[in-house]
Amino acid sequence: MSDTLVRAGVSLHGVLRDIEDLCHLDEPARQAIGQKKLIVRFDVPGLTPLNLRFFKGRCHAFSGSQGHRDIHLRFVSPQHFLDMMDGTKNPIPVRGLSKLSFMTKEFSVLADRLSHYLRYDPALAADEGYRSNSTILSAYAAFYGLAQVANLSELGQVISRQIEDGDVDIEVKGGPCLHMQFRKGHCTTRKGLSAKPKARMIFKDIDLAGQILMGERDSFAAIGGGELAIWGRVPMIDQINKLLGLLPAYLS
Repeated sequence: MSDTLVRAGVSLHGVLRDIEDLCHLDEPARQAIGQKKLIVRFDVPGLTPLNLRFFKGRCHAFSGSQGHRDIHLRFVSPQHFLDMMDGTKNPIPVRGLSKLSFMTKEFSVLADRLSHYLRYDPALAADEGYRSNSTILSAYAAFYGLAQVANLSELGQVISRQIEDGDVDIEVKGGPCLHMQFRKGHCTTRKGLSAKPKARMIFKDIDLAGQILMGERDSFAAIGGGELAIWGRVPMIDQINKLLGLLPAYLS
């Protein structure tokens, strides 16, 4: 798979999916949605479509090409989608032309709010709410994006195929909890802890999680220093740490 496709996968199912959690954490985002009720589908060649369902100030993200959608946006290539994310190109609307004002108004506010948190501003570091939201959203974007790296990148596929079938819990103290499912070399990220995990990774706080996910700290060093606790099938965790090392190149 090309690096462009991997970057698009991380941006679609990692970054853009983050709007679900943005609407939960950020009051201006909830106010922007208001009472809108609609589903927006983003359709990128080579990737499973992402759907964002907006309702009563909330958002639910889900994958798939079936079912109802009010607005359907297509892209001619993964690069076209990345250009949209950079603000240099527009998608191709194939459904919902009469509702496109949502994309230029309400959705534009959501995109700006998401960028506000994901493009971390050190000048706002003293604001505990900003720092917390920034790290939580970055963590969700990273771990959902990590599944795309595992499934789409050549090296990620090699690593993923070496991970035995099972679930690995990812817990951030004071932050999100989720788990990664590995089935026959395919990786899926899901919210919440697994009922039957084979391994666990527990970050001591959201700051440590943010540093490791952004490539500022080494996960193996954090394990050695006792800041990142591990439990269970250590070989699974070792391979996930290798995947984490690949992530920053695609998340930037």
